[in-house]
Amino acid sequence: MLEGSDAVPGIRWGRILAVIILAVFALEVFSQLVVYCWAGKRYDSFSNYVWSPYGLVRSNPRLTNPAYQINSNGFREVREYSRRKPPGTIRILFLGGSVLFSGVAGTTFPGQARVPSSQTISQYLSRELRSDPAFAGVGIEVINAAVNFNRFSEIAASYVAEYLDWQPDIVIVGGTVNGFSAPPLPGQTAAGESYPQRRHEWRLDFERQANDDSFLALGERVRLTLAGHSALFGILSKGLTKGVDLLLGLRSRGSIAQNQPMLRPGYEIPEVVDHDEWSKYLDVNAAYAQAMISAGRARGQRVLFFWEHLLLHLDGIKPLSEKERWLFARNNPAYPREAGDALNPDRFYTWSRIHFSEELNSSGSRLLDPLEALRTSSETVFIDYGHYTAEGNQFMARFLAGALHDEILAAAASLKTR
Repeated sequence: MLEGSDAVPGIRWGRILAVIILAVFALEVFSQLVVYCWAGKRYDSFSNYVWSPYGLVRSNPRLTNPAYQINSNGFREVREYSRRKPPGTIRILFLGGSVLFSGVAGTTFPGQARVPSSQTISQYLSRELRSDPAFAGVGIEVINAAVNFNRFSEIAASYVAEYLDWQPDIVIVGGTVNGFSAPPLPGQTAAGESYPQRRHEWRLDFERQANDDSFLALGERVRLTLAGHSALFGILSKGLTKGVDLLLGLRSRGSIAQNQPMLRPGYEIPEVVDHDEWSKYLDVNAAYAQAMISAGRARGQRVLFFWEHLLLHLDGIKPLSEKERWLFARNNPAYPREAGDALNPDRFYTWSRIHFSEELNSSGSRLLDPLEALRTSSETVFIDYGHYTAEGNQFMARFLAGALHDEILAAAASLKTR
């Protein structure tokens, strides 16, 4: 600049860019330190799920979260497993939704932390079976491949396409809460619009990220890519998602309140139950169950189903603990119970349990129903409306160890003949 000139100096973009880069780098280092102090390990990903060609999603092996572990196979487990089963080993595989996964979706009692991966049903069942003298000398593996919000459609797809090849001897299938918590509206099942027939809510996310070519979808893919490689962008992305959810009034996805029938304006709720409609709905879920049973039988695998009771239905049946009674009063979903039996989810859930059990028996399978065991338990089994505490997971593991004893003995005997 010439002496005496009053010209304004030019903007030094190089320095500004350098300052921005240094600031982002410093914030990234700070974010990495924050994550490490919180999770006890370096940042990898905050995404709970990864897309799967079979069954929509899997739990994300890269998840950075101190609350629970996901192994490299995408299982809610604390150790690694190989697809090929070790010789002399009985392998039990859990498939299902959030109850077997050990998730949380409703109101929990104060101070209750999420159950860690070391305290799920699969972990406790493994310990129960390994300590049983009847199975001495036999290797025991119990693998938790359940995924939050899985319905029978996602479970069947993942089992037939993928988990058959994991060589389980016994497969325990949950997901009855997601399958039977909402009675169908008249004509809904025939039209392919009932809850197990509708596209999964997460399918919209998949379509947007995989098939949508709009600029909005492109921006989301960029956001997810940055969040997958940077703790700073991971934190910002997580905060943005939470903020949008709060703005839209969204709660935890897959909670029981989202499964209720969608009533159209002016719709008159019938008082009398149309059992033919309920039977059609049951047939949808039973078809997926039969597909799993048949596929398992062809590969020498025993497929059994586990019924997930809801706390709401157990008053007067299970001696509720003080904490469970507190939960009971705060986890009543807003179903139209007063509107008549046709849309009464309590009656529908009980009806489904009885008739689904009959369907399974006729298909050579059976329902593992802990109702009788719950009648005598005053433990705090439930952490919210239907998921379990660590104590509840241990309780269910004891129940399953007894219920599966003969099946496991038969599997152990077959090992000696191979």
